Formats: sequence, structure tokens, C-alpha cells
Amino acid sequence: TKKSLDHQCSHRFSENVALAIAECLPELEELNISLMNCCDDRALQTLTLRCPNMKTLFIGAQGSNVTDDGFQHLSVENGSNTFVSRWPNMNALSVFGLRFLSDDGVNNIAHSLSTLRYLDLEACHKVTNESLRVIARECKHLEHLLVGGLNIGDDAIINLAVERKDTLKTLDISECTNLTDRAVTAVAQNCGENLQSIDLSFVHQLTDVAIRSLAEHCPNL
Repeated sequence: TKKSLDHQCSHRFSENVALAIAECLPELEELNISLMNCCDDRALQTLTLRCPNMKTLFIGAQGSNVTDDGFQHLSVENGSNTFVSRWPNMNALSVFGLRFLSDDGVNNIAHSLSTLRYLDLEACHKVTNESLRVIARECKHLEHLLVGGLNIGDDAIINLAVERKDTLKTLDISECTNLTDRAVTAVAQNCGENLQSIDLSFVHQLTDVAIRSLAEHCPNL
């Protein structure tokens, strides 16, 4: 049974398309729809309910209408007011450029998909520092985090560096124009040799202090 689908075409990713994929590929684990048009909440919810083995999902910004509501059904109540993930084996999620995604949606993602090792939130401009704090606390296996272009501050990155110092390998904070040497120095000092890649493009407030700290503490960059 086919477990991976790279559906790179310009067609609309509707609820009916999601249902057809789920029916044809009941064991689906990996789905890339990053170039498809007009994915919406109902399509995403259909995938959540019908594809329980999902491990990798890439959703693109191309005409996407996914909102926080699309992520409401990532977990299900399991009695005694406890919840379990519908995607307990999820490793990688990209929601690049989802213009309607806010902290509420990221909160659901972080709590329901705590197994994530890769998370791409680049250009999700409604996402704030609060999301970074929740991700740092809940996603205990996180290795790769992309938050380029977000309106986030030093304290959120410092907290992330402290909480995920033993797991974080890749960090993209490009175009996070509020960040200063404080944030990058904290990443360098806490993540150290675990850190393999950091994207600082267009973080204009950085000085040689940040670069020297990375050079001193992160030999695997």
C-alpha cells in the first residue's frame, strides 16, 4: 500500500479531494500538498479524521484558507478529561505562510503533536511569542524549527534555547527583525554542539558579539 504522496499540482485541495485520498490510501503517512490551491479547514479536518497514520504533512501558503479551526480536531477526548493525539506518530509539519494561523492554532498543534521533530511556521505572521513558549514547553523532541519572518522577541528565543537545548539542531530566525545579540548568544550558549544550522539572514540588529558566540560554542555549524 502506498504510504507517501507528493501531490504537487495547481488543483484545488478540497474536502472531496482529501476524502478521495484517504479512501484510496488508508495507510498514508506522508503528504505534500504545498503547491496546491485553496486548502481549507474542512479538507484538513478530513485528513485528520481519516488518515490516522500521518507522520509528515506539508501544507503551503498558495491560496490556502486554513485557519485555527482546521487544527481543532488533532486530539480526541479519552475519558477523565484527558486527550490523545489523532496523529500520535507525527514527525514533521510545515504550515509555511498560513496567513490565518494564530497562536490558538499553534497551541493545538503543540499540545496535540508533541512528537514533532520538524516544524515550519515561516511567514505565519499572526503567530507571536506565546506560540514559541508553548512549542518550547510541549514539543520535547523538536530538532528543527523554522520561524523566519515572525514578529518575535529575544525572550521567546531565549526560553526556547533553554527548554530545547538538548534537542534543537536547526533554527531559522531569518527576517525576525526584533531579535538582538541576546537571543543568538543564548542559543549558542545553551544549544552548543547540538546546533548544526542557524539562519540569521536579515536580522539586522545582530553584531559581532552574536557571531563570536556562535563560533565559540557551536563547533558543528
